[in-house]
Amino acid sequence: MSDQTTPEQIVQALATSYHNLTGAPGGCIAVCDPQFEEGGYVYPYGTLGVDDARLVTADTVFGIASVTKVFTSTLLGVAIQYPGINLTDTLGKWLNFDNTFSPENVGSQSLQAITLAQLATHTSGMPEQPTGLPTNYSQQLFADEVPNPDQINWWNLYPGSWTPPNGPCFLYSNIGFVTLGFAVTQMFPTNRGQNYNQILAEYITGPLFMAHTGATIEPSWLVAGGCNAVYVRSNGKIILKENNPTNRQDYDLKTTGQDLLQFLSAQLDPPSTLRTLRTAIGSTHQIRGPYPFCANSKASVTIGLGWQVTTGSIDGNSCNIFAKDGGTSLGGYEAFVTFVPDLGCGVAVLSNQCIPAAPNLSPPNSLPSATAQQIICALHPDFKPPQPL
Repeated sequence: MSDQTTPEQIVQALATSYHNLTGAPGGCIAVCDPQFEEGGYVYPYGTLGVDDARLVTADTVFGIASVTKVFTSTLLGVAIQYPGINLTDTLGKWLNFDNTFSPENVGSQSLQAITLAQLATHTSGMPEQPTGLPTNYSQQLFADEVPNPDQINWWNLYPGSWTPPNGPCFLYSNIGFVTLGFAVTQMFPTNRGQNYNQILAEYITGPLFMAHTGATIEPSWLVAGGCNAVYVRSNGKIILKENNPTNRQDYDLKTTGQDLLQFLSAQLDPPSTLRTLRTAIGSTHQIRGPYPFCANSKASVTIGLGWQVTTGSIDGNSCNIFAKDGGTSLGGYEAFVTFVPDLGCGVAVLSNQCIPAAPNLSPPNSLPSATAQQIICALHPDFKPPQPL
């Protein structure tokens, strides 16, 4: 960074490059770093949607898809501080605690034996997506409702014992985290089993003054309209053909750049006055693994509770990098949150455009993780991340 370039200008330039590369209607980038005068900076850009020319602000709400998982794991981190709740507890203890969901036990014997820690680290053996369930299987969790009969039936029919051939292995599971979310809602006595938004507000978003974060969109919120990008190859380059508005929201949490700045700040320096939340955040950062991929034992993943962890270096000394991504074609959003504790730096990128998952169907470096990595490297030239972040 030259003497003539400010940290704010670095973020603005890289945000503009990302915006031009993807062709998204708009987005927002939040950076928590001591180089900024206020300790952080939020840069909104573009418009609310394909057909909505209003400008994005720091308080514009975006869907964050699977970034929701680190909020669920943080709630788990809150719960395990109370007597009688442990990461080694099985689902048999919590999923249908006090018969909230059914007069009978919920879940097959093999599902009941899965531990909370296994779910929070994607080592339970649950599939990425369930077969035989509608795509809105997470709707009840985030609507503060008890699971529907189809969900309970899926749990009850979960197949017999699943034993990895060489010990625990990593298999990313959306249904696993939804199941964990329902179990966590049972650990808090008020409105047990149907209180996700309530406990989120009480233990995370309320204490951190995240006023525009939750699964339920409030009428006063300014919400970005999501879209799905369609790219085509032209003259050897992949260019945007069109953005198709989704005109709907996914079943996940929604948040803003300003709120994610608060969340990043808490990851890097949890407030000492919020002891319960500070301890919960610390528990999500504890390194677990490495676990081999279930489908490829030659590669492995290191993980916290919900956070994936990679190793970079600062001046030749190793450092941990925590990250979580999210993307939803249903809602039409991309999100990425990452932080490097040894740098005191964190970046969150929000976009109201979902990019095709296949690399050959989108421009190189078009995922928000690439821009987050570029920002950290520009602010901290001595930082060397893995490739890619």
